[in-house]
Amino acid sequence: MFKNWIRSPSVPPHRPPQLHRAQLRRLRRQSMASPLLLLRTLSSFSPLRVLLLLSAVLILSFLLFFPKPLLRPPDGAATPRPPAPTPTSPRHLLFGIASSSRSWPRRKPYLRIWWCPGLMQGAAFLDSPSAPASGDDDDSRLPPARVSADASNLPYAYKGGLRSAVRVARIVKELVDSVVGNGSSPVARSDDIRWVVLGDDDTLFIPENLAGTLARYDWEQWYYVGAGSESVEQNAKHSFSMAFGGGGFAISYPLAKALARVLDSCLVRYAHLYGSDDRVFSCLAELGVGLTHEPGFHQFDLRGDIFGILSAHPLSPLISLHHIDRVEPIFPGMTHVAALDHLFKAAIRRECCDVSQTSSETVMEINIRKCKDDELIAMHRTKLHFLESVALNKEKIQSNYTRHAFGNCQQNTSPAKDLKQIRVFSQPLRRQSGLAIRRECCDVSQTSSETVMEINIRKCKDDELIAMHR
Repeated sequence: MFKNWIRSPSVPPHRPPQLHRAQLRRLRRQSMASPLLLLRTLSSFSPLRVLLLLSAVLILSFLLFFPKPLLRPPDGAATPRPPAPTPTSPRHLLFGIASSSRSWPRRKPYLRIWWCPGLMQGAAFLDSPSAPASGDDDDSRLPPARVSADASNLPYAYKGGLRSAVRVARIVKELVDSVVGNGSSPVARSDDIRWVVLGDDDTLFIPENLAGTLARYDWEQWYYVGAGSESVEQNAKHSFSMAFGGGGFAISYPLAKALARVLDSCLVRYAHLYGSDDRVFSCLAELGVGLTHEPGFHQFDLRGDIFGILSAHPLSPLISLHHIDRVEPIFPGMTHVAALDHLFKAAIRRECCDVSQTSSETVMEINIRKCKDDELIAMHRTKLHFLESVALNKEKIQSNYTRHAFGNCQQNTSPAKDLKQIRVFSQPLRRQSGLAIRRECCDVSQTSSETVMEINIRKCKDDELIAMHR
């Protein structure tokens, strides 16, 4: 009775093993027939069509099962790199020029010498609006003039000093705040800025040399670049580790942005200091950044003739000159502005050739003899050959120097007594980042004239010495 209940007609018997074997047999017959069906189908196609179809099948199979060997670049192949960043140029510099309504009109000629509208970015910051320009005064060749923000709420406690130091110290903050995207009155675009450069209205910058020097540093890091004073007294009074503002200094843009955020609160703590550069230096020290020294910046806390210091210029590009209306013109018989304009028309580079003792960017010097004590004091100076003109011809620079005699040495019997012109031939000086700088050598060429000397500047040989003949 139990068996009858299990085999009741209402519940059909379960036979999965038998059904499974039947399905396998059916699939096996179909798989054996598939190649025959495929061959029968292909036989109806032309040979060319069959070849193309089989090739497509093989290629797809290779891509599906072996993708890496095809997609992987061959061993030793160079991995594509992002394009190299463009070298730092004057268009990457944002200038902040400290001025006043009183000094602005008389300092405009200096700014016109080096400022290049359309290429450079920045502004001159005044304490109040200046008088409108006269009809013959071309302000289109000047940086735009702006009135500084009110800084009367910040303290100044240096006895006998100028309160304008606080206003001038804030120029870096006003510059950063006025960049496109940061302020309502933009002076520059942030994607073009790598360095903020600060100076006075009587600071003469050589923009190409400045940009070339700063190109040696990674502008995305925090850098504070400048130089101290030539006066030991001034360095001792302020700091031997501070960049003097008159000679100018540069702050990398990321550091300038960090400084701008904390500057006002920092200025409160340094009310006892004298100048604006003291304050910027102290606030950067609080951020943990020290000075990177570049000897091409010149404060020139000097008076009189600066020929000696130019002749002894270090092996570094000339970047800036300051206090240029407090020293004698660097070329005789010219005004300060005319002399500096003459310098800028020349190739600003270090041409070194010791014909007898020394040379400089502007002057070639030749010692004749030592004058007697009763001769003119001016004769204790040597005969000088000053830069007259510069020409570039087929990748070669020709600098021409003409003689300027101080006094009259009647007893001059030197073979060089008739020398009136020196021609210096050199190659364009191209500084490359990361390469050490070495002074160049020269050869004195024979000429048919006793009044002309030719000198060829060239690279020194590995074991060549520069002899100092006396």
